[in-house]
Amino acid sequence: MPIREMVAGQLEEPAVIDDGASEADSDELCEPKFKYKRILNDTIKVFEHDAASCLAVHEKFLAVGTQCGRVYIMDHLGNVLPMKSLNQHTAAVNQISIDGSGDYLISCSNDGKVIIFGLASAEYNQVLSMNRPIRSVAIANDFSKSNSGQQFATGDRTLTLHERTFFNSDKQTVLFTGKDKDGFITTISWRGPLVAFTNDTGTRVYDRTLRVLITHVVRKHDLSLRIELFPPRHCWLNDNSFVIAWANTVTVCGVRPNNNPASTNLPGKLVEIRHMFDLPDHYVAGVSYAYSDDVTASAEDNWKELVLFCVCKPAEDQAEKAVNSVNTDASPEEEEEVEKAWLPRVWLVEPIGFNDYEIISEDIIEMRDSDRLLAHHYHLLGIPIDSLYFLLGSRDMIEVRPCSADDHVDWLLKNDLHEKALAFAKLHVDELDAFSPHDVGRKLLDALIDDEHYEEAARMCPEVCGKRKDVWETYVTRFDERKKLRVLAPVLPVKVPQLEPECYEMVLKEFLAADIDGFRRLVREWSPDLYRVGGLITHALERLYRKNLDRDTHNSLLCTLGQLYTYERSYERALAIYMNLGDRAVFQLIERYRLFPMVKDRIRDLMDIDTDLAVRLLLENEESLPAGTVMRQLSKQPRLQLAYLDRLFSRNEGIEFADQAVTLYAENDPKRLLPYLRRYAEHYNIDKALETCKKKGLMEE
Repeated sequence: MPIREMVAGQLEEPAVIDDGASEADSDELCEPKFKYKRILNDTIKVFEHDAASCLAVHEKFLAVGTQCGRVYIMDHLGNVLPMKSLNQHTAAVNQISIDGSGDYLISCSNDGKVIIFGLASAEYNQVLSMNRPIRSVAIANDFSKSNSGQQFATGDRTLTLHERTFFNSDKQTVLFTGKDKDGFITTISWRGPLVAFTNDTGTRVYDRTLRVLITHVVRKHDLSLRIELFPPRHCWLNDNSFVIAWANTVTVCGVRPNNNPASTNLPGKLVEIRHMFDLPDHYVAGVSYAYSDDVTASAEDNWKELVLFCVCKPAEDQAEKAVNSVNTDASPEEEEEVEKAWLPRVWLVEPIGFNDYEIISEDIIEMRDSDRLLAHHYHLLGIPIDSLYFLLGSRDMIEVRPCSADDHVDWLLKNDLHEKALAFAKLHVDELDAFSPHDVGRKLLDALIDDEHYEEAARMCPEVCGKRKDVWETYVTRFDERKKLRVLAPVLPVKVPQLEPECYEMVLKEFLAADIDGFRRLVREWSPDLYRVGGLITHALERLYRKNLDRDTHNSLLCTLGQLYTYERSYERALAIYMNLGDRAVFQLIERYRLFPMVKDRIRDLMDIDTDLAVRLLLENEESLPAGTVMRQLSKQPRLQLAYLDRLFSRNEGIEFADQAVTLYAENDPKRLLPYLRRYAEHYNIDKALETCKKKGLMEE
């Protein structure tokens, strides 16, 4: 009997007190499969003066029989429907059955009465006095139809079919007569042409079409487990499958056609046992199944798991433990163990093979007077197609529903499985009412931030926040509180959506305080329209004046200030910073914003920064600064003069400096003098050139 999960159910009114897991299992999270809600309203008053004896359920209403012989018709919330209750039995109601339409129900009692009661019409109402205790009844599914014959079955020692004749008399046909050893028929269930009924010796199925008994499923459990204390429970899974839950045995049966009835001397239908397993430590008080909505499944495969309502077998030493817990200083754990032993539990089980099963979940249920109740006091009936079940004790009733998609997400969140919750929410959007992927995502982000998993939280932000400006701004604030905006910066949106300037300023200020290079990178990458440049310049200057920066960091911050001044169009200040730093970015600034007039008197400084770029700049702006002016500014830098002349000559310009070029080549680059002399022989003064060569010892050239 492998156990997949031992879990606690969920309940609005406290009723589930334990998940059935041992201490060894405490580290393993087990998710509940069901949620529970105690049914109150009129049931409080009903159970205050009377005790329940049986239950029947319909998609429209509930019918609760009591020990005082009453039948209360209630809605699913526990409200007694006005003028819809019966008070005609003088002894406990044994069984109630409702027809398919929910228009009529039938009840029986040890007072010998069988009562048929119409909820929508009284046309077929009837009170039958059988003059003997009637232990069980079942009403035909089509009872309310006018031409159906209004059939129902009653059980005592015999199984009797009742039909309404043309003259409105009760026609009785005995379908089965038991012997003394068979005892009383305590349970009848009816599905289509098949009527299943159980007495002391087992369960039989009568086929009304074939007019014959087609099987006898013999009881397997110990004969000492009296049927009055451990009554059998039936549940039809579909038209051809049913479950018998009796004492500590669960049997799943299937009805199939007999293809060779003549040769086998058997009826035209056979019943085969598909699963039969024992519950070693429990007795079954009720059975239903979990409906499968798999559209690919056949009608025979509309279920996979059984829902069992069980009570524990009293342990041999249970009474002794109970006494000891009162008379000695028992530990809280021992007291709890004694208390839980009396409580019923709901199992979700999956049959495995023929005689084994797997417990998928187990919930221990707290019901009123549990310490005084046995298996026959409890009932479980369900409407599986609606995923709705009801538990009944003698003075308590609980609604049971499978946990929904919302419940699953809620459980995952409560157990800090936020990523799984988000993944599930994305895949089951249409099934969620209380949650959305966005809601779950925000809870995930909050949890990650609280747990200081900032990188992971930042990674999730684009997915969770999407294009919601307000949500982005909320998490900017949350990251700012933790001084972790630097982690968020790479994923922060700058267009869709564009956040308030304060958000970007907070990020930049954090970088300014802790990561100057990162600050410089963001200032370059982000548009100045995202934040207030003037205010940021003020903060940058304050940081600069603290004088606790190393040289590289100081220069990096200065470069960033230059960029900010450029954004602010304070070009003179930007130029001053770049020139003082010797940063080649000054050339791009000059060219982009046409700032040459502001630097034409600082040609030497530009040449020191980058000769090639400076020369190119001079040539592009020769109308503003003639070559003669440039040569004069560079008079003390002959190598720079020569570099400038090289570029002029390459453009066939600057011939007026041909004689000066001879001197510059001779003094600074003698190897290039001869090629120059040969190329420009007609432009320079040959005598001056010879004199220069003599002075420099270059006559060989």
